[in-house]
Amino acid sequence: MKRLELTEDLMTGIKEIDNQHRELLALGNEVLFPDSGETTDRDILKVLNFLIKYVKIHFDAEELLMECNGFDRLEGHRKQHRRLRREVEGLADRAKQQGTVKGLANELYYLLHDWYIYHIREWDKAMAVYTSKTFQTFKKTVPEPEDIEFNDFEI
Repeated sequence: MKRLELTEDLMTGIKEIDNQHRELLALGNEVLFPDSGETTDRDILKVLNFLIKYVKIHFDAEELLMECNGFDRLEGHRKQHRRLRREVEGLADRAKQQGTVKGLANELYYLLHDWYIYHIREWDKAMAVYTSKTFQTFKKTVPEPEDIEFNDFEI
């Protein structure tokens, strides 16, 4: 596994969206590649709980941008968002039921790496191209992910 990064080909050109993507991938790196060398059950549960709330804020921001600008692929994009939410929630539910989540670290990596990076490249970049001329509308209405504090989660 290699560290997750927001490479140039994944940049949308929308500062707020790119910053949210960067923050999400950085969080994944903190848990999947900890300084201590080992990811604990607590780390995985914490990131999954955070991810459930974070993707809601992030996806709400993207959907608001698309709605404000009449994006013609809005419904397909929403379906992608619902699918990722279900996958994250399912992973969190399994982690809580199993009591141990060591095997879920790989699933979390592939969820963030494969699915999320695919989503940015295929869906978010198309959204960004379409909405690039009406950025000011979005800038005034986007929710801030800082409302969620990662360290506040109870396991």
